[in-house]
Amino acid sequence: MKNSNRSSLKVILILFLVLVGSGLGIKTLADTGELDTIWDYSLPDCHLIRGITGAEDIATVDGGTRVLISATDRQKLQPDQKSGVYLYDGTKPPTLVLATNGDPQGISALETEAGTRVFLVVHQKIHDVVQIFDWSSDRLNLIQQVEFEDVTALNGIVGIDSNRFFVTQELGMSFALGREVEKLLRLPLGKLIDKKKTSLSSSFFYF
Repeated sequence: MKNSNRSSLKVILILFLVLVGSGLGIKTLADTGELDTIWDYSLPDCHLIRGITGAEDIATVDGGTRVLISATDRQKLQPDQKSGVYLYDGTKPPTLVLATNGDPQGISALETEAGTRVFLVVHQKIHDVVQIFDWSSDRLNLIQQVEFEDVTALNGIVGIDSNRFFVTQELGMSFALGREVEKLLRLPLGKLIDKKKTSLSSSFFYF
């Protein structure tokens, strides 16, 4: 009788795991668009930009005539390429204007009364930082670095004035295993934090 009960529990457990696994698999396919119809649209103005690999984000400068591109070659397809910010004007390959100590992510440019401010997210080995620059004469001059010592996985950023910005957090967990679980279960663990880290939300950081 005991063996029969154990066998039944094993069958139930296996069925439960199969159902959970199947549910996660179907949700993954749905989230990635595999169950949707993807229409093919022609993009005549879309062209390949050579000379840069792993572009993360883009911001327009100089009245929209040129762009700054944050890029890091995560797959090491171009071993000689440096992680940093590149300038592109549409006529020649992008040129490096700032090498970063870490992997750059989101970038934002904002026109102010004093000139153009550029905000950049950088993933460093221990924690993430947001760097604030002045853009002038094709140079990024560092004004301030904001360190998030207990925060990782910062992502997109939008400047709102000369010293403040919104920045999103991609993952809330601070350790590798927790991040994998968070991604698997699609847990919304982002936060909203002001400069003193006194307020919380489920969507983004505020500085």
